[in-house]
Amino acid sequence: MNNQAPRPVGSRSRRGQIALGAAVLLALAGVLVSSVLLAPVLAAQDADPPAPVDEEIVIDPTQVPEAGDDVRVIIDEGDAYIDGTLEAITDDQLILRVRGLVVPIQRDRVVSMAVRLTPGQRYRDIRPTIRDDDLPRLLNLVRWLEQNQLYSEALQELEGILRRNPDNEEARRLQTLVNQLIVLEEIRAKRRAQDNQRTRVAEEEAQRAAAYPRRAARNEIPTLTPEQINLIKVYEIDLTARPRLLIQRSTIDELLRRYAEHALIPTTRQGKAEFYRKPPVEILDIMFRVGARDLYGEVRVIGQPESMQRFRDEISARWLTNRCATTRCHGGTAAGRLQLINRAPNSEATVYTNFLILDRFDTNQPVPMIDYSNPADSLLLQMALPREDVLYPHPDVRGWRPVFVNDRSPRYRASLEWIRMMYQPRPDYPIEYTLPGEEIQEPDDGPPPPVER
Repeated sequence: MNNQAPRPVGSRSRRGQIALGAAVLLALAGVLVSSVLLAPVLAAQDADPPAPVDEEIVIDPTQVPEAGDDVRVIIDEGDAYIDGTLEAITDDQLILRVRGLVVPIQRDRVVSMAVRLTPGQRYRDIRPTIRDDDLPRLLNLVRWLEQNQLYSEALQELEGILRRNPDNEEARRLQTLVNQLIVLEEIRAKRRAQDNQRTRVAEEEAQRAAAYPRRAARNEIPTLTPEQINLIKVYEIDLTARPRLLIQRSTIDELLRRYAEHALIPTTRQGKAEFYRKPPVEILDIMFRVGARDLYGEVRVIGQPESMQRFRDEISARWLTNRCATTRCHGGTAAGRLQLINRAPNSEATVYTNFLILDRFDTNQPVPMIDYSNPADSLLLQMALPREDVLYPHPDVRGWRPVFVNDRSPRYRASLEWIRMMYQPRPDYPIEYTLPGEEIQEPDDGPPPPVER
């Protein structure tokens, strides 16, 4: 095997086709699976898939291939090649990963191997060869950049195209698609960070438990899933604040199909085309008005509704987790019926799960834990005030002390304001969650009034 530049690939011989055998079939299977799983669903995909961008410029003959590099392997006297990621080199084999599948290649079949240029390198080489007024090639380049996840470069090219051709519908469509893909990537990155945080917290918990086996253990309360958290966000969203939303085209398709008889849903071709161009916040408003609860979970909320951000900052972070959810109180093994999470206190999983527990907790008292109609009567606030100042005082527990000095303290006023900010009339979240020590809470499947979420 040598590291010379691979020969140009011409028509493959019969022997070369047979030699690829199972490796190529596996790779093709990977292509088909990836095509199904990764096909964009955020916008109309009527355009033909872009042709490869200068496919002959694919290798850097100056680099010596190492494990982890994307490589092109020429096999069988140059009759065929395989592209993949180099996993390892053994005495008798090259191990490639092709579309997620491991493909071993006998070394005596290898003519040459070279490092493939990265998409970014190929873009920098190719762009000077395309004139700024060559619209078809530029659009083709943008599609290729999008497929290779070079979103910043794609947006830069689209901005140039739209400066010269402001009415180009395909450029506008691609610009919307790329912006949505960027948002999706931000969501994935955030979820990866949350998963990593949960993993770190679990590892730290295990290490502390091993080091201090006699320490009072925390309650292992399950947290809401990212999908359940997002659903609460949808129900609590304030449309007047113009929140950042992501609604896939497939969701709009279902909205138009399932609720076609509603007066707010267009039925003509022109009306539907205009509907697709509406901002996501306007589409969600219509979903609320037609009562499309079955589609709420498909709307992605970027960031936090203002009311839930206030709960996180003013209640959860300031006093709930560090006063009420400690291991000596409602976060320990002797927490009683009301059990709260105190691990990763600033994570969405903890904040939203604790909120749902408080929202659904049966107090066995004439007043609820959170009284949205009369916030000052909320048991959550009553039991955080001095016992002698309230109708429903906190039980006399050793070590307990009030969170608020009185009902004029800034923290108390901020907590009242948060309750008033929550959406009214109160929605019944269609979320099945077992409260600690309680039976499964069954969601209400009955349809709500049209505009009451």
